[in-house]
Amino acid sequence: MAPTSDPDSSLVPRGLPIETDAFGNEIVRFGSGRPLTLIAVRRDVPAYFVTSITPEGYLRVQNQGSSPSLLWDQFQIGRRVFVTTKDGRVLPGVVAAPNTHFRRGDDVPIPEATVDDIWVDVGAENDKQARAMGIENLCTVTQIDGYSGADVRRRERVIGPGAGILCGAQLAAEAERTLGQTKASWNRSVVFAWIAQGSAGGRGAETLAHTLHPDQAIVIAPYIPSPGDSAAYPDTAWGAAIVTTGSKSPSTLEWAEAVGSQLQAKSTNGRWDPVGAALDRAGVPTIQVQPIVRYVGTPGEMAVMAYNDQVGGTAGESLGDWLLSWLEALPSPPRLVARPNVKPFVPVSAMRAVTSWPPTAQTSESHQTTWRILAPLVHAQGISEHEEAVRDTVLRLLPASLRSVVDPHGNVIVRWGKGKPRRAFMAHMDEIGYRVTGVDRDGRLRTEKKGGFYDWLYEGETVRRGDGQLAVVAPRADYLVRPRPTIDSPLSDRHRVAPSGFKGLPDSLVRIDPGNLFADESKDWRGAQITVVKSLAHLGEDRVAGRSLDDRFGCTALILALRQLANERAPKDGCVLFAFTVEEETGLRGAEKLSDDLLAAGELPPLVHAVDTFVSSDTPLEDPRYAHALLGKGCVIRAVDTGSAAPKEAVEAVRRVAANHFIPLQFGVTSGGNDGQPFAARGSVNVPLGWPLRYSHTQVETADLRDLEALARLVTELARTRPGTE
Repeated sequence: MAPTSDPDSSLVPRGLPIETDAFGNEIVRFGSGRPLTLIAVRRDVPAYFVTSITPEGYLRVQNQGSSPSLLWDQFQIGRRVFVTTKDGRVLPGVVAAPNTHFRRGDDVPIPEATVDDIWVDVGAENDKQARAMGIENLCTVTQIDGYSGADVRRRERVIGPGAGILCGAQLAAEAERTLGQTKASWNRSVVFAWIAQGSAGGRGAETLAHTLHPDQAIVIAPYIPSPGDSAAYPDTAWGAAIVTTGSKSPSTLEWAEAVGSQLQAKSTNGRWDPVGAALDRAGVPTIQVQPIVRYVGTPGEMAVMAYNDQVGGTAGESLGDWLLSWLEALPSPPRLVARPNVKPFVPVSAMRAVTSWPPTAQTSESHQTTWRILAPLVHAQGISEHEEAVRDTVLRLLPASLRSVVDPHGNVIVRWGKGKPRRAFMAHMDEIGYRVTGVDRDGRLRTEKKGGFYDWLYEGETVRRGDGQLAVVAPRADYLVRPRPTIDSPLSDRHRVAPSGFKGLPDSLVRIDPGNLFADESKDWRGAQITVVKSLAHLGEDRVAGRSLDDRFGCTALILALRQLANERAPKDGCVLFAFTVEEETGLRGAEKLSDDLLAAGELPPLVHAVDTFVSSDTPLEDPRYAHALLGKGCVIRAVDTGSAAPKEAVEAVRRVAANHFIPLQFGVTSGGNDGQPFAARGSVNVPLGWPLRYSHTQVETADLRDLEALARLVTELARTRPGTE
């Protein structure tokens, strides 16, 4: 699927003569003469166009055409996107989001963002770097890039942005193949047209209305209910299609009813698709055959190829049968070809993602060693209390020459040297997410949050449980029809009062949909841990983005340090303790248990360093008065945060070590707690270390690998240094 301005043939069936008109519509003709039926197929997805590049390297954008839902701009915030360069390459990008750590209570951004709030981060440090990547004005930004094609005979369910358009295009392809199997010639015409710029007001269809002068048209596009329709999504099994029209013409309404009857599809009122609206404006009698898609107009659309149990085939094949009968001018009703020995339709249980991000594998020649440690840690899923996969990855990546121990609480402990700990470093293995607590009658899942984050940043998003099964965080029930409040700068860092009646997406309304219809189908999801689909992307030469850089960056820094130290003579007058902790996001529990155990054993380290995120205001959505540590300028001493304040003398000691070894280092004040707090409460000195991070607790946390490598060097040098000799 292509952005709305680009021609794209990925969804157009091959093997038949295809014409491309001047507007970019791709056309396949059957028969000749009149009357002529046009089958208009949506194939493009909404796109944003780059309109400027800021001095800091951010892309500003403008949308074109019809947004698929009122909250479409909102569904971009904190999400992953694809940026197409001027030479056709596709780069990963992320849309800036507010830092969760900077806001609590009433000071929560109201989730009603507009295009004015979209800032696209491609990893550039300035506009010159962004342009060197091949980005300029009019480059496109979308949430989807290409699709390998689903085999409808495998009865696949697909999930992701544009899944409904994909499903509709496949429906049309099935109808076209049905006609293509016949060699007869006809005295009337059917023209299939894959429409260019369908999202932009159906412009390609408008062109065809004036060049082909069709006598009637069928538009194939995802179903969207009419505003105010209380039964927005009819109770129907997977694979159903619906026939709609926005026309008031009695003859068109009668035609819609007849086609719906022949396809065994419900006929009802519906909202015009932009392509249907364009044809209707041009005076063409138009109906719409529409697959029912869950959560249309979100990043987590769910769709399956429409299937007709009565005749044992897809709805596309049934439509093809109907068109074949129409071409042959057979008496009404047109025939439906029964397909014997076909079992009733049951979609496969697993869903397949429409697209994957990032668009290409990591290819940068720099930071290879760091990447090989960081990437598997990020891809491992480990919601608080479910850190097993991350722990196994940590144990695999640790140097074999150093003994590692898993304590009774699940923490991984490594000691370098002999004797009581003289210094300790800690990084946590867990991440934020949801845990399934129950199942509703409709098969959707009730959840509880593990860690602090904004639910609305995951609204309408594809998520996964630990074994890779996909689902979607269902958007608020009225996301298609509710009136939008007018809010100035909704994501800005200042207190605002929500409009009267504003509900947003409170925790109590969060439901996760695994694509089932009944509670029994979802029972195996009870207790599951859920987060977004895990991925890691290079942004530019030095930066990366993904879910759980907090705190897989910290784990990577400790592993890099241990790999270096494993080759050196270990101290005998006191060890250095490295801990990979559990349950930090839900109350520092792993660190608390560890500090209790060490205290009871008489081994509490006098000096500890929690190695964790320094949430930075180095984004256009934050006030630089606070936490302004810059990406790419070095690691950071987290001198003061929400839960601790390091003694000045200890901070200065760390600064001296960094200076002596030419390690770039920043220091400052930020928000959030850290694993050193339980140790400090029991008598240790805590000097937290970190790296600047943008967009905390989102799926697009962004940081710089140069800062991570500086942090690893600092940890290594501090481990070599006996406290008091800095």
